[in-house]
Amino acid sequence: MDEENDLTFKESRLVHTSLTIVIVTMMFSALPEWSEFFFYMNAVVAAGAIIVSVNSWKRTELKKRYFSVLSYALLFSMSFMCAQPILRVAWGEGHSLWFYLGAIWVITFFVTTYMKENIFQAFSNTFENRFSISFHIAAL
Repeated sequence: MDEENDLTFKESRLVHTSLTIVIVTMMFSALPEWSEFFFYMNAVVAAGAIIVSVNSWKRTELKKRYFSVLSYALLFSMSFMCAQPILRVAWGEGHSLWFYLGAIWVITFFVTTYMKENIFQAFSNTFENRFSISFHIAAL
């Protein structure tokens, strides 16, 4: 049987997760050298992840679902920021690439957040509906 969401603020791990996201934002904005452009871009990503985490804590009914969303927001923001030093060294200071990568990240984040229930159903009820079939074909 599933538990009701009676998480207190202390148990929610919001402070730990938000602090981790902020530290990673500062750290990867400074590698290999400090850039205000990348700091602002990373700050927007970090703010989005923190807003999703807080909103999930307030609205999610199940603890398991909340911690899944919290982990998802943390990993999604980290995946965006951790690749930056490698890409910055490889491609130099060409900002046009970053606009495309940022747009792809934002679109992917909002589409997967919006369609999270369908994606969950695609994995739990494999090949039982059109979305599940098309999702698995697209992922393949």
